[in-house]
Amino acid sequence: MSCRITRLACATAVTICLTACSGRAQQSHQLGEEKVSAATTSTEIFPVPNVPAIEFHAVTRPRPTDAEEALAQLEALRDLYDWQNIPPALNQNLTIQSVAEYARAWKLINDQLPYDIQWLKELDGRSVPGADNIQVQKIDNTKKSQLDWLENRLPNQLADSAKYTRQFISGCIDPIMWQHISKAADCDMSDSSQVRNVLGRPELNETRAQQIRQVAEGFEAAILFDNLLGIESDWSQKKNAFREMVLRYQEKLAAAAEAIQPPEDIGDSELRKIAQQVMTDKQYRFPKPVRIIVNAPKRSSGKDHYTIDFGERSIEKSAYRWDEFQVATIEKEGDQYFLYYNTLLNYEVGPHTVPTGKWVLGPRHKSAPISAVHAKD
Repeated sequence: MSCRITRLACATAVTICLTACSGRAQQSHQLGEEKVSAATTSTEIFPVPNVPAIEFHAVTRPRPTDAEEALAQLEALRDLYDWQNIPPALNQNLTIQSVAEYARAWKLINDQLPYDIQWLKELDGRSVPGADNIQVQKIDNTKKSQLDWLENRLPNQLADSAKYTRQFISGCIDPIMWQHISKAADCDMSDSSQVRNVLGRPELNETRAQQIRQVAEGFEAAILFDNLLGIESDWSQKKNAFREMVLRYQEKLAAAAEAIQPPEDIGDSELRKIAQQVMTDKQYRFPKPVRIIVNAPKRSSGKDHYTIDFGERSIEKSAYRWDEFQVATIEKEGDQYFLYYNTLLNYEVGPHTVPTGKWVLGPRHKSAPISAVHAKD
């Protein structure tokens, strides 16, 4: 797009002067307003666009002094308003910067257009000094063709480009993401299980953080686009509603560790002894758990396993059998405590990679952060 802007600037004397959107004091105020308090989170929810405003200075074209100058001016107009110079609608990589670049290129053409249409209407080949009949006819025919393009077809293409860009921007502010974040913002903090499942999953919280940043930039891009093109919209109100929802989510996320209770221990001393041996086994290289909780009783399981052999025997069936139970552990990582869920397995018959007749650690996943108060017995 920068190449197009350069070409347009060369074809005319149109200049776009860039001035700061606000003074230092106003920018400082915006920065403070757009950040969540340090007590809640250090994450900046909405970026503060540092995009210069666009000041347009139209070109007033002089009347031609001879036929050659008139034809040269008409050729310059043709190059300026060539269809290839119409900025294509944005359809990917939405950023504040991409919207600003698009708007500059769009306004360069759109805002100069009325002045050049008026100049063309006032141009008459017969009034051009020294123009002979052939030159008069060429000037008038070129003028007629260009007026048809500038008055009847170019405005539609500009309007379509802006329309489809606006639709693309609107589509990037995905309501489905809102629902995902809204569910977390409305989490019942009195329900430890709900808090653990909704707010206590680090990978889910990271996904939300990415979605929040994406939607926030989408709002800023939408507001910037409409402001630069002079379109009235309610993006600012929607942005404020979204921001309030995100603040509620951030506040609850910060309080999640205090609200999450560890699962209840079922009180099975035999399983607890097994869990203590497995979870402190040096082969797993885990830090010593702060707390071990047997939160599910032992149960027996089994499944059929099939091995495909392309030799004489095509399929071999094996029946795996094992006992299992679940253990929750609380482990310290740096200054934080995290809840882990671990499945302990004892295979009677199992894969050759797993010892039989011995309790071993099976699937394990990291769950929620938990406060120091709840971390200890």
